[in-house]
Amino acid sequence: FTYPKDLAISQTGVIYVLDWTCVRKIIPTQNNSFEVKTLAGICNVKEEDDKKTENETDLAKRSIRGGSLTIDPEGNIYVATRFLLKITLEGKVDYVYNSKGEQMGAYRVTDMASDSEGN
Repeated sequence: FTYPKDLAISQTGVIYVLDWTCVRKIIPTQNNSFEVKTLAGICNVKEEDDKKTENETDLAKRSIRGGSLTIDPEGNIYVATRFLLKITLEGKVDYVYNSKGEQMGAYRVTDMASDSEGN
């Protein structure tokens, strides 16, 4: 890990870590150890290389610099960057839009939470 900023634990015991420029997934295994995978973003990106991913159309392949993350009851991850991002269990990343079809801003969000109804 480079710079863990936030973490959340799913109902199934999977730990998600917002780590500098990516979201990592820590999965408990049967032999009391853990497997770490990158769910979305590019890990260990140097600041000067960060801009190189800005034009990437697949958001899962872009650097994800966020301040906070949370999990909804379906297991989707929400990350506050300059905008609010939704990451599915499969690692698909998309912006969250409001009822007007505008990207929801999340500038300088430092903490988020989700209740059992997904609010």
